[in-house]
Amino acid sequence: MAHENNLAAWFSGALLAIIGLHMMDGNTLCRSSLPRAARAWAITAGVFFFLSADEVGSLHERLSGVGRTMGVGSWGLLLPLGAVLAALLLWAVATLWRAGDVQRKQALILLVGFALLGSVAVQEVLEHAMTWNSAHASALRIAIEEGSELAGMLVLLCVAISNTSGVLADRHGAPFAVPVERRHGLLILLIVLAPAISYVTAGLQDHGRGRPADWLAAMAFLSAAAVVAGGWLQGRTGHAVLVVVGLLLALSCACIAISPDQTFEMANMTVSRRAMLLVFLTMILLSASYRLGCMTVSPLRLLVLAGVCLALLALSESRTMAFFLTIALGAVINFEISLARKAELDLDREAGTSLR
Repeated sequence: MAHENNLAAWFSGALLAIIGLHMMDGNTLCRSSLPRAARAWAITAGVFFFLSADEVGSLHERLSGVGRTMGVGSWGLLLPLGAVLAALLLWAVATLWRAGDVQRKQALILLVGFALLGSVAVQEVLEHAMTWNSAHASALRIAIEEGSELAGMLVLLCVAISNTSGVLADRHGAPFAVPVERRHGLLILLIVLAPAISYVTAGLQDHGRGRPADWLAAMAFLSAAAVVAGGWLQGRTGHAVLVVVGLLLALSCACIAISPDQTFEMANMTVSRRAMLLVFLTMILLSASYRLGCMTVSPLRLLVLAGVCLALLALSESRTMAFFLTIALGAVINFEISLARKAELDLDREAGTSLR
């Protein structure tokens, strides 16, 4: 976990994003009864999506380097950013506290989780302020730092999961409904952001750092996994759909843990190993999703998806195109799965209306 672009880095970033998704369920749960609390949960979720991007994309490390280049030091840009994030989280906690009852209990536990995450910044200061001559001392420092971060995440996950439990307790509620409701906006956002973030990521020379473009693609697949899992949590589908969830998580992990620069020759064409794996997993995913009813792709949209896969194989030698087409693949699959889930929810509402 002290390094980037591996399974552990994906796990840490995915955990932060999953906490954000559960927090979005807090927005869904409170939307009609406690609108201010709903906004607080949405803002908190946004902060955690940013933290996920930072964990996977090495944002604050690069910002620290920009600060040194500008002559304001390593913390010159990080402190204002940290102050903004802290202010947003404190406002959210205060808002939840004022909401009383269950929200107040959640606010207290949130403070504990935030304190554990905040301790990591203090530990990073100590890391640079002290000389670690012993390998054992350095390993212990890393273990404590990463352990504190994970402990904070797990505390926050416990709080966030209670939101999803509340949604499930509501007979008409649907977990992870926000990605489904905002599917068109998410598709447009991903496609709009993809060219710029792919170009910037391809131009980064610090290859040991995280890749921001890969975080965007990985989160598209992770969101789709959450949407499928939402139907399973409601008891609408059998355990077999967990195969689809597993495939989507494997696609999400592959975007981060496998380098896009590893290539091989195939039919007079240079192909990225990651691109080949993504396309292979996508083919299995389409077959499993169709059989289990998680995705119903029209012939036209299937043609678009096939075109993205073929282009990814043919153009993966270009870093910019590899990043862009991976994001596009995640965006299209996320949209298709959200569309199928929306059809399920509409059928549920129609059945409930006819019964009444």
